[in-house]
Amino acid sequence: FLSAIGRHLRGDSEFYEVEYRLRRRDGSFCWVLDRGRLLPQRTIHVDLRLAGTTKDISARRNAEQELKIAANVFDTMHESVLILDWQFRVVRVNRAFETSFGYHSSMIIGADIALLNSTEHEQAFYQSMRQQVSLSGKFRGEVWHKRLDGQEILTQLDQRVDQIINGLN
Repeated sequence: FLSAIGRHLRGDSEFYEVEYRLRRRDGSFCWVLDRGRLLPQRTIHVDLRLAGTTKDISARRNAEQELKIAANVFDTMHESVLILDWQFRVVRVNRAFETSFGYHSSMIIGADIALLNSTEHEQAFYQSMRQQVSLSGKFRGEVWHKRLDGQEILTQLDQRVDQIINGLN
């Protein structure tokens, strides 16, 4: 806090903005966002004055921490996971997916999930699966998928789009 104010008072920044923790009267802590700037002096005999705001951002900081934890779990879990958008394009994959399927995330993100379609199923099967997910938000069953090296593997697919979307609302 003092460093940010010092930079502003030296003229290194147009305003100061800093996040820090404050201890409340009850002994608990909260995170705040403090923003402000030096007010222009009208005369040389006026003391320096700062004007600004302090906002409690504890809820945002807690949500950011929860997201970091969830991302860590996603990246380190042993089950292959990929996240699709509503057009069935890959948005994100975890490390277990990269290992199991041979695709680095940079190779598959943005690609249609049909990239993994196997010759073990008719095209109508995949179309039906997409339709079921689009209508109900769910699909569960065994599905053959093709790895990057062409090997076809049987996977247990459990798509729960409704739980993910409802969890975001």
